Amino acid sequence: MVRFYSRAAKRNLKAGSRKMEENMSTAARVRRQFRFGRPPKSTEHLRPLIAVDKAEVSLADLRNRMRQAGTKWFKDEHVRAMLVTVDGTDARITSVDNREKMLANLTRPGAYALGCVFVQFDADAGNSGQNAYFYVPFIGLTDDERVTIQAASARWAAENARLEGMN
Repeated sequence: MVRFYSRAAKRNLKAGSRKMEENMSTAARVRRQFRFGRPPKSTEHLRPLIAVDKAEVSLADLRNRMRQAGTKWFKDEHVRAMLVTVDGTDARITSVDNREKMLANLTRPGAYALGCVFVQFDADAGNSGQNAYFYVPFIGLTDDERVTIQAASARWAAENARLEGMN
């Protein structure tokens, strides 16, 4: 569906967007720019090496954007990523830093990559900072696949919260 906006409406939308970005933290602004663009439409599954490469490039890109944003507190550990793979009903998350394990999960019969789940530490978000979890799909997701990747993100967030509570 194509929406037709008047020039004044477009100007108001852009002004509102600029005003919103002024109030965002640096990490939130970087996250917004990283996710900017159209989601993938193709439902064709990526080959294992292409999926692994895309996950590693995405993680490196987000880390580079954080460095370029001029955050003094940023370290590479502040941005982590997990590759979400599905094999029938079994969803697995694997650290992007572990290339061999990602390839092992993707070479299982019937396995394919849905996308990456990222966690980004935002020191400007509050007193002690907070983690932002978000996902980036590699393929056009069906409703079931979208639920699966959201559940993987929530499971990872819950696991991290449990581990932080132990410290």
